[in-house]
Amino acid sequence: MTFGFCAKLMGLGHKVGKLVFCAIFLGGNIVAQGISSQSQAEEGFEYTFNVIYLDYGKKSSSDFVIQGVNLSFFDGGKQFSIAAEAGAMSRAFKYKGASDLVFYRELDGVDDEKEYRPLVTAKMGKPGRKMVIVSASTSGRMYAFAVDIGNIDFKSDSLRVINLSQQEALVRIGEITHRIKSMGAHNFRLKGERARFLVRLAIAAIQDGQPKLIEDKRYAVNKNRRELIVLHHDTTNPKKIGYTSFLVGDDEEVENSSDDKIDSIDISDFFGEDSGSGEE
Repeated sequence: MTFGFCAKLMGLGHKVGKLVFCAIFLGGNIVAQGISSQSQAEEGFEYTFNVIYLDYGKKSSSDFVIQGVNLSFFDGGKQFSIAAEAGAMSRAFKYKGASDLVFYRELDGVDDEKEYRPLVTAKMGKPGRKMVIVSASTSGRMYAFAVDIGNIDFKSDSLRVINLSQQEALVRIGEITHRIKSMGAHNFRLKGERARFLVRLAIAAIQDGQPKLIEDKRYAVNKNRRELIVLHHDTTNPKKIGYTSFLVGDDEEVENSSDDKIDSIDISDFFGEDSGSGEE
């Protein structure tokens, strides 16, 4: 029922919020039904997670501003900050609590006290290691979707392709081609004689029943590593399909600490306040 509802929702419109993260419904309804949020909080599910941020919001006219978002979350009653740069994967954090992970916006309150307003919620599902993909639409609304990247399902020597676009896609890695539905995923095994080698990477979006090629190239993979390719609507043109690739490290012990906030970059920080074209 959940998947049918999602498909209908995605067919209703073309707004970025719908085409990027109808998956919020998928994550929300798969979580252990019948267990109250109260008992979940008391039990304390354990997660390790990274954040990938996709920014569909208004872009700055300056080339010296980092596109990103500052996210706050609480673990064990302590607040931690994540500096999520657009198109990049954050370092790992850990969280223990209810399966709904809430990210907050940190604001300056009265008497210099900090205020935290809910920004977006990720449905984390079963405990384990997750990749939390956060998206900001042009309206400013944010969406979050968590996917499993633990060693049990996503083993070494694998390349996982996650399709977060609104369209089905054909993906070829080496000699293997697989059809991946919208909001679906598939693991490709990496086979090669060397630790690092080239394979053919071909991606086609299914449009009006016909494949439309969006990528066809030689792609370098690491045999003993886990690689992740995320298909998504292009952040510069949501009518097109793009992709971003990441190396995923093995599971490890994580200690939380806060990132420095993302701020605008002043060109004078690099070239001095009197920098110019060089002409006199």
